Amino acid sequence: MRGIGECISGKRLKFKNGLQKEFLKRIKKKSGLTWAELAKQLGVSEHTLRVGWHDEKSTLPYRIAAALLKKYPFMRLRAVKADWIEKILPAGWGQKLGGSRAGLNKSRKKYPSQRKAKNLLRYLAQSSGTAIWAKTN
Repeated sequence: MRGIGECISGKRLKFKNGLQKEFLKRIKKKSGLTWAELAKQLGVSEHTLRVGWHDEKSTLPYRIAAALLKKYPFMRLRAVKADWIEKILPAGWGQKLGGSRAGLNKSRKKYPSQRKAKNLLRYLAQSSGTAIWAKTN
């Protein structure tokens, strides 16, 4: 397992609304452990388990869910995936989503080359009748 404060990577389970909370309640009841004891066993902070995952603030890692069901079975993993899971998110899904929302996939502005910009300035200076442009080349 990982140490507290380290990132958990890998696939994530996106449960149907309210079912991640129910999943963790059943695991807790089956284990007979407190939130703190269960969190210590998983190698995560109690806050991550109780607030992040139980209150459905973040998605549950696939490997954590599989390990919990293996140790405290109340249902087969296949049945949980079929009935409780909306979709399985790939590793790094949040970074991909954040990148697309930040506009990194949008087309970039194209600016005229320096030569074209000089020609444009010459044209504007001549058409306005001002002598602000001095020939440098």
